Amino acid sequence: MDLQKRSLRNINFIGLATLMLSLLLSSCATSTSPVPSNACPTTGIGTLELSISSPTGVTPNVLVKGATSQTLNASESLSLAAGKYQIHTQRVVGTADALVSDAFGELSPLQEVCVKASETTSVTLKYALHKASGHLWSTNTGGIVGLSRAQLASASSADASIKLSYPFKVFRGLTFDSMGHMFVAQFDNDAILMFNPSQMVSAEEPTPALRLTSSVIEGNTYGLAFDAEGNLWGTTWTTSIVFRYNASTLAELMLAGGEQTQGPDYQFALTAADHGRDLEFDAEGNLWVTAGFASEPDKIFKFDSVSLTTASPSPSLTIEIAFPAGWFDFDAAGRLWFSQNGNLVRFSAAQLAGSGTQAIAFEDADLFIRSTNVFNGVLVDNSGDVWISDSLNGIRMHKATDTALGGIFNSSEDLNATQDLYMYP
Repeated sequence: MDLQKRSLRNINFIGLATLMLSLLLSSCATSTSPVPSNACPTTGIGTLELSISSPTGVTPNVLVKGATSQTLNASESLSLAAGKYQIHTQRVVGTADALVSDAFGELSPLQEVCVKASETTSVTLKYALHKASGHLWSTNTGGIVGLSRAQLASASSADASIKLSYPFKVFRGLTFDSMGHMFVAQFDNDAILMFNPSQMVSAEEPTPALRLTSSVIEGNTYGLAFDAEGNLWGTTWTTSIVFRYNASTLAELMLAGGEQTQGPDYQFALTAADHGRDLEFDAEGNLWVTAGFASEPDKIFKFDSVSLTTASPSPSLTIEIAFPAGWFDFDAAGRLWFSQNGNLVRFSAAQLAGSGTQAIAFEDADLFIRSTNVFNGVLVDNSGDVWISDSLNGIRMHKATDTALGGIFNSSEDLNATQDLYMYP
């Protein structure tokens, strides 16, 4: 009898061990974590089988990056040289909306797989609605909030529909990459936080998928923006530095996740200004940076795209202004809108086409609207309307036109000390 029990236990143990090994092997095929190089041989030919599904009317856009790179719009079986491959599931914009559209993509859009010789690695990708889409996002003192399209359209005063709460924490720049990850500058704790699309639900102090730090980021990171190649750029407030994480470096950090400390791939100092603030790219790929605080005049710099590979690029245009320039955005006509304390200012495309150093008085700007508010974030939506956050009078947001400052569209405690604004997608 005891022998029978021991035999049964041995059989159960072997069966359990076999099952666990099977699960382990299957889980190694696809991972959101980096695949160790020594665990992925690079000799021979293998197969990568991608099964991609999407809602009606949504055409997938999946990038496979490795020894060879290609773009897929449907399920396919690929014969590839053995080795590691990254799968970047790009977000796809749905039906165009005059205000802010919906976006679809994977909830875990970045994966890394190992293709082995004479073996098939299978990956399933499912496009679904990104909950962060169709929202106007803002950073503030206390977290990151998203106001839905319905709230924006109805001038609702309800609380934010999505709120990532971090009591007593200070956030500044906010942006999204092409896969739907949200990146936020945590100003007071000197870090850049990244959240996956699956994390875009209301939560108290959620743990980011990636928390990135470095000695450069510790200079109080302020603005964040992606360029057309997927490189992440930022500015620092205390040390007046502009920095860049290359797309390939960033992908490795994102796959590793958790707490990561690594310096940027490229940086330069804003030697002619006290503090770096917002930064954006124009339609031609030129980098614009607002800077200044402690001294006058403050400045808006333009760095031509071709100069952004040199060690110490010089701006091709420096616009000097009388007061601090804060957050800004470009409209479809190439005009630059920016906030300045209680004023909303716009420079025309012609005024931005010069070179050298130019001093432009507010009364000479293409548009100058004075108010008693304290403006921070500025954003131009799909229809050309301009949204401005007001952190003083009623914690609210306004809309502006070409001629006047519009009325209040939202008033909520969730807009406390609102800073950067971003409509996703």
